[in-house]
Amino acid sequence: MITKIELRLAGLFGPPTVYQARMTAGAVTVTLANETVEAEPAVGQTLTGSDARQWLARLAALHLPDWADRYTPEPGQVVPAGTQWTLTLNQDDGAQHVMTGDSVYPQNWSALVDLLRQAALAPNGHLQPPVRWQFDFVRFADLHLPQFQGAGDILSRSTIYQETILIDAAQQTLYVATRYPDPQPSHTETYQNASLVTALIPAVADVLAPLGNLSTMRLDTTVDPDTAFGIILTYPENEQIVVQTDADDPAMLTFWHQLKQLVTTAITAAQRESANAWRQLGPAVAEYYVAVTFNHGGKPYTYKTDIPDLDIDDQVVVPVGANGHTLTGTVVDLWDDVPPDLAIPESVIKTVVRRAD
Repeated sequence: MITKIELRLAGLFGPPTVYQARMTAGAVTVTLANETVEAEPAVGQTLTGSDARQWLARLAALHLPDWADRYTPEPGQVVPAGTQWTLTLNQDDGAQHVMTGDSVYPQNWSALVDLLRQAALAPNGHLQPPVRWQFDFVRFADLHLPQFQGAGDILSRSTIYQETILIDAAQQTLYVATRYPDPQPSHTETYQNASLVTALIPAVADVLAPLGNLSTMRLDTTVDPDTAFGIILTYPENEQIVVQTDADDPAMLTFWHQLKQLVTTAITAAQRESANAWRQLGPAVAEYYVAVTFNHGGKPYTYKTDIPDLDIDDQVVVPVGANGHTLTGTVVDLWDDVPPDLAIPESVIKTVVRRAD
């Protein structure tokens, strides 16, 4: 069994880069460092559980012990100046295998470098993505009512407002819940849509990345913040990272606003997709409304149509003015019902003539 890997890369420009990986039966620790004149700290992660098992399985598939000792250009072969590299493997029996190369690389070379880099920079110490993402925004407030003269007591109650966004990759489901104090109604929306969740997860990971590596951190219960923000990331084998912090922290507040915008955009796209699917499968006479712009933008104009499969960015021919003149425009929005904030009477809305050729 390989217990240690060291990969040293030296190019024409910049300091040498060194990857080190140490493996045990249950864990893999990978570091990445640059050999600069002034010592810089290495970055790295320790993978455990299913992350370590997946990493070791991917490593075994590369068959590193079968690589040649030396990789150099063939006689007469012209190779652009690139990287001199040294790969050292240590085995559990004490044996050591050293391989070198000069701008020539073995098969699976890129896969090895990617594997080491991914592990060293693994978000939150996990090679695999979470299977559940939960985000909670909670706002607390004390409502002090005027003094109640009959009993002579001040009436007060604590109100709680909470928003929860839960993305369940395993169930391909998105939950969006809003909770108000009684007697205001709370509500939960559930979207079981594989394409919606599949598209949403990498986008959420991108906006989460600036927060850096997360570790379990809980709010001090002796302090009462005005707002609280929680992140629960659930990984395979039910391992969790639970973060609780003051929601007024600028980084957390920025993330929460970006997350809500992402989810709103994803839901809108999914609803349009579902509406378009219904129009294609449903009655051909179903009438709906579209917004159309001309000349690549500008003010949108509302039209009625019964064309069953129009979508955003489709080109349509529509009537304009009072003399029956027509123009070709672009669909920029769709509604199943009369659009909100309609500035003209519904009775005078014109109808799309046809799809543009």
